[in-house]
Amino acid sequence: MKNLKVPLAIENYIDNLHKRVTEAPLGRYLKDMAGAYQDAESVLVEDNPLVYRFWTFEPFPGGEGELAFGMTDLYPGLVGQEYFMTAGHFHRGSGGEIYVGVAGEGLLLLLTRDGELETRTVVKDTLVYIPSGWAHRMVNIGDETLRFTAFWPTGIEHDYASIRRDGFGYRVLKTEDGPKVVKCK
Repeated sequence: MKNLKVPLAIENYIDNLHKRVTEAPLGRYLKDMAGAYQDAESVLVEDNPLVYRFWTFEPFPGGEGELAFGMTDLYPGLVGQEYFMTAGHFHRGSGGEIYVGVAGEGLLLLLTRDGELETRTVVKDTLVYIPSGWAHRMVNIGDETLRFTAFWPTGIEHDYASIRRDGFGYRVLKTEDGPKVVKCK
């Protein structure tokens, strides 16, 4: 799989997405993701920062063959040596997903249920295809807010529970040499 770098003129649309969505954005705070980070419990004693917020929009709920889309703002930050990241999920049902980078710099982790890992760098105007059956988690490896939008088929459910239960299997650590992906022990 390769990333596509395409010039997209979606900034104005994405910036105004929240005006078209009927529900308020959903936020994930560090306390919501404590089990995802190796050092989260020690940080929770002092602080509970907003890690990311996201909006979703399904123009034709339940409509077969339709698309849903959303936008995520993943903030810069660290928990110990780990970069801020999304919770990550599999899909229940078949259907791929597309991520488009709008701002910032991220590392997308793609994981099969058998533990095969692939990574993709996501920056402005990068389009990444996520195959059906692959878990995905975005990590903000930059110093500014990582903004990306996603498109997926209606009718698939997001399975966050299996990641919470079994973990993702890999962490992204900040090192002197840059981001480093390491397998969890």
